[in-house]
Amino acid sequence: MQENKVKMASDNATNKRGGKSFGCSFSCILILVVSAFFMRGCSMDNMESVLEVQRTPLSYVAGLIDGLALVEGQIDREDATLRTILGGTPCVYYSWVKERKTEDDEGNTSWETVDSKSDAVDFDLIDKSGDVLIRNSRAGAYYSRETGSTQYGDFRERENAILHDDTVTVVGYYSESAHQIGDDRRQSDNAVELSVSSLGERGIVSSLGWGSILYMMGAIAAVLLSVYLAMNYYKAHHIMSATMLVMAILPPLLLLQWVVTTSGELIKSETRVYQYRAMVKETQVGSTSSIRHALIKRDANTSAELYEQYRTRYTNILHVWLGGYEQFEPIPYVPGEQAIFKEYPDRPRVGSVLPWWQVMLAGVGSVIAMIAAGRKGYKDLKTKRRIENIPTSPIRGVVPGLTEVVGEISSQSRVINARYSGNKVVYCRYSKQRRVTNSKGKTRWRTVESGVSKVVFEIEDNTGSIKIDTDQATVTAPNTHSVTSGSLRYNEWTLSPGQELYVLGPAVLESLTDPALTIKHSTTEEHFIVSSNGEASVLFQYAYAGLGLLCLSLLGCIGAMIVFYGGASFDAFAYFAAAIGSASFLFLLNLAFMFNDLIFMKNWLSRAKANLNVSLKRRADLIPNLVKIVKTALSFEKDVQSRLTELQGSISGDAATAEPVGELQKRFTALLEEYPQIRTDNLVTDLNNRIVMVENQLEFARTGLNAVTRTHNTRIRKFPDSLMASLMRMEMGEYFQLEHQNEGRAVDVSALLKTEKQKQEELEDQQRQENYENATSEFNRQHGIVIAPLYCIMLANEEKADAEINELKKAVDALTKLEDEDAFADYIVALQTDIKERGLDPVVEDVSTQLQAISGTDLASELIERFNLLAHADDVYDKREYQVVDKFRDALGGEVQPAEGEQPKRNLLKKLSGPKRADRSAEQELLMLTLVTLCSADGEIESSEYESIVDFVLANSTLVHRNEVRKLAGKSLERIKREGLDEVVDQVAARLAGELSSDVAVQLAQYIQQLIDVDGSTHENENKMSRRYLEQLDS
Repeated sequence: MQENKVKMASDNATNKRGGKSFGCSFSCILILVVSAFFMRGCSMDNMESVLEVQRTPLSYVAGLIDGLALVEGQIDREDATLRTILGGTPCVYYSWVKERKTEDDEGNTSWETVDSKSDAVDFDLIDKSGDVLIRNSRAGAYYSRETGSTQYGDFRERENAILHDDTVTVVGYYSESAHQIGDDRRQSDNAVELSVSSLGERGIVSSLGWGSILYMMGAIAAVLLSVYLAMNYYKAHHIMSATMLVMAILPPLLLLQWVVTTSGELIKSETRVYQYRAMVKETQVGSTSSIRHALIKRDANTSAELYEQYRTRYTNILHVWLGGYEQFEPIPYVPGEQAIFKEYPDRPRVGSVLPWWQVMLAGVGSVIAMIAAGRKGYKDLKTKRRIENIPTSPIRGVVPGLTEVVGEISSQSRVINARYSGNKVVYCRYSKQRRVTNSKGKTRWRTVESGVSKVVFEIEDNTGSIKIDTDQATVTAPNTHSVTSGSLRYNEWTLSPGQELYVLGPAVLESLTDPALTIKHSTTEEHFIVSSNGEASVLFQYAYAGLGLLCLSLLGCIGAMIVFYGGASFDAFAYFAAAIGSASFLFLLNLAFMFNDLIFMKNWLSRAKANLNVSLKRRADLIPNLVKIVKTALSFEKDVQSRLTELQGSISGDAATAEPVGELQKRFTALLEEYPQIRTDNLVTDLNNRIVMVENQLEFARTGLNAVTRTHNTRIRKFPDSLMASLMRMEMGEYFQLEHQNEGRAVDVSALLKTEKQKQEELEDQQRQENYENATSEFNRQHGIVIAPLYCIMLANEEKADAEINELKKAVDALTKLEDEDAFADYIVALQTDIKERGLDPVVEDVSTQLQAISGTDLASELIERFNLLAHADDVYDKREYQVVDKFRDALGGEVQPAEGEQPKRNLLKKLSGPKRADRSAEQELLMLTLVTLCSADGEIESSEYESIVDFVLANSTLVHRNEVRKLAGKSLERIKREGLDEVVDQVAARLAGELSSDVAVQLAQYIQQLIDVDGSTHENENKMSRRYLEQLDS
């Protein structure tokens, strides 16, 4: 009952969250849709204004008629009653602003408006034919140039104005009864508001044109954002879904807008022509002014010409055919009117709406934005498709190449300490921010320190483990530490042991001798993700990031098409053409995605089949060889037992025929030395383990193939991928078709016969390595590693008094239980002497180097807490003290590096190095070259030979670490590859007689002779080389 109540409460909470999420998403989408329609309306108002201005004749005052008018002339000086504030020049309009320079705490400057003022007065516009009143005080837009600016101290003033001697262009509604432009009662009926410009007609139409484009881009952006939010809410992340939504919304709406706008403008233009022609008849009958009649007649013909240009545009042919818009013949002029036209000539009009340099700048910028956002969005969506297409593999089933695994960070992984919290982690991204305040009192956080600390770690599942190297990976980690202390804020994003990770990346071998794969960055694979979130979360993260960037790219594509088209021919068709272009862009992008995905799936299926065939071949070749070796070992044991029985019989037989006891003992001892292990229990166990491992790998390969086949078959049968797959002639994949491959060389499994003596030697080698790394004096190991860093922090400002030394003693005692106070005093004296001789910085470098040895331990965590207490003890930010603390934090975080070109001079704390060994590097190099060339004679070195070489060098040299021996072997192989085997053999043979010590030479000769005796099928080249080396060693 209680469980049901808990479940019902959880379901109710989920439903409430879902309801809130739906309400929030619906509200945002509704606001965006309303905003889109509003901006679309503003865009079309500006578009209609541009088209009407373009089709309105540039008239003289005497030729004005009721309706929209476009005139150009001078200002009546008597009406220029205003004065500019800066220059005191007469004007009819000015806009003045005063600004003050401000500077924030970071030194960034900005200008803040402290005062502004603008004013306008009505004026009479005068041209050759007369004058007309301009209701300038009611104008909706002013287009003026800057007439003055000044700067003094931290202030500056700027002013724009229309001066009394400017030539002005005015567009607005003309009332013949009032003989004025700007009648409020009729101005609102026109799309074009009253505009006064000292920049000519270009200033008006260019401003309106860019306004139309920007409003339309805003409307399209709102539509794309609403599509993005809808897909985000419904968890739809396929690019085809986004394409269908965009194609279902943008082209139909912009097509309807183009049809309505073009039809409306054709009707307005045709009506205007009829109005002019009616005025021509009216002035011809009752007019007493031949000038007015002639000017109206010319404007009527100009209006008809402009109407005809708009009617015959190729984008308007369909509208004209459906609407039946007629063509107007020009009205003939009489001879007397030609003389009037000479006195009142036509004035030039603006050609293109948008200046070419602005078109190029905006268009190229849009194209760059389209390419940049599209490239990044394509990459994110490609990553998302990889996550979808690649099945999650068990760790034991990982093969070289791109792989996807899920597992927990192993508790056995090496850890480091987080920079600020001191927690044990394998990855830490940190950030330190300081609160800064600007002159306006606004605060913000500025990052003063950031970085990443990391180590190679392992993740594991129920099948095995694999190493992860996060270098150059995209890592998503939770924020595990966020602390504010005074004006500083500390944040950490960490990965810790026991945390589950999702990993998508290339699995590679770090070296030819590495027995296990590592997931790390590869130059041949761009996908490498490590995330603490699940696969679904990572998929949606990349899907929505890619879709968002794709929307930006689409917006850039639309903007480029609108700008370039608008620069040539500005009308509503540009928006519809951009919608069609964007749909084509999305369609081509979908084709690219489908083609690349299907190619990937085809190759991935082939890879899965190849991996299965490799596993089958391994089983077919390896198992028989293993069984053969075990049978040989069993027969060998039987032979040894027989020989022991024979020896026993010789000892207990007739004294007259028995061999001397001493001789029998020698034979028995020789037998034991020749066969140190005569039991096969471990060998049989190893055989069973190997069989289980091979069968598990085969099962993983079979499961992987079936998973890839299922994904492949699903993809090529789903619409629209099925269309592309049929064009590419892709066929359904088959589930696990068995293909035995018995060809090839048998696997060498002699490593399974390793003796107990060899295993014991390996254990002793590991023990020596641990003793070598951990050897230290008792006091320095327990106390010196704590005393030195704390004392250096105390000395960051000045020498400390005895009282503070006592505080230090207490802190050390709290951490490491200090018992010998005399040794503590001696250590402090030694530290002080060293600091006086060398200075504090070199000692800090040496201490930082030694702190790395305790990174990831509990002591390191406690030290970091002590560092924090010392750094914040007096609530004063001391730069020197923080530098020392940060240096030690770096060391405990595993990232400390010695200064460039500088080697540590002394080491107060260490005394960790084990006993020094004699420098016999030349002998070790010669020994390794001899063995590697000998085993390379047949073209390759098998794993058993390689391990045998390592064991021999460890036993007969001063090297104590297997890693050192492996590095030496790697250098020898590189030298053979670089210089050639024959050349290296000649060099080795020449050096063998004189550069090896006698005991090493004897051991080497016995080892080579043993190889010849044991391996009866020795390669001819190997046999020849062995004899040559033995001759040199004998000499």
